[in-house]
Amino acid sequence: MRPVRMVTIAVATALLCVGTAGAREGAQRATARTVACDRIVLRERTGAEDGFRILLGAVSIPGAPHLARKVDRAQKRPWPYYRNAGIAVRAGSSGVRISVPEGWRNRVALSWGDTPAVSMLRFEPCAGSAARAWNAYSGGIHLRLRGDCVPLHVHVGGMSTTVRVGVGRACGSAG
Repeated sequence: MRPVRMVTIAVATALLCVGTAGAREGAQRATARTVACDRIVLRERTGAEDGFRILLGAVSIPGAPHLARKVDRAQKRPWPYYRNAGIAVRAGSSGVRISVPEGWRNRVALSWGDTPAVSMLRFEPCAGSAARAWNAYSGGIHLRLRGDCVPLHVHVGGMSTTVRVGVGRACGSAG
C-alpha cells in the first residue's frame, strides 16, 4: 500500500508543477508589451480615411474591406498566418491598450511597432507634429487558422470596448 501512496504523491506533485508552469506562462503572455513612440511610421491628419474605424475616439483600426482580404502564409510557428493591418493612435492619447481576450490567446496574437506576436499591447502617449494628429504603426494580426472573426479588447483611459474584426474572412460568414 505504501508504494501506491508514494506514486500518487509523485503524480500529484508533477501535476502541480505543470499547472504552476502553465499559469506562469499564461501570466507572462497577458503582460502588455509597450509600443514606443520611436516606432511611429507615419502621421495622419485623420484616423477615418480609407475605411478605417475609430474606436473610443483614440484608436483607428482597418475596417472590414481591409482585414477580410486574404491572409499571408507566415511559415512561423505557432502563428502560420498573418494579416498586415496598420493601426493608428490619436497623438497624446494615454492608457491605450489593445488585447486579445483570454479564451482566444491560443488562436490570435498582435504585433504592431516591431513587437513580437503577443496577446496585449500598450501604446505610449506620443505627441504629434500637428494638433489632433494620428500616429500610425505598422504590424498586424497573427492567426493559427487561415481566417477568423477575432474579438479585440480596446482600452483607452477608463473606457473600453470589444470589437470583432474579420481577418481573412468577413465576420458572420462561414469559414
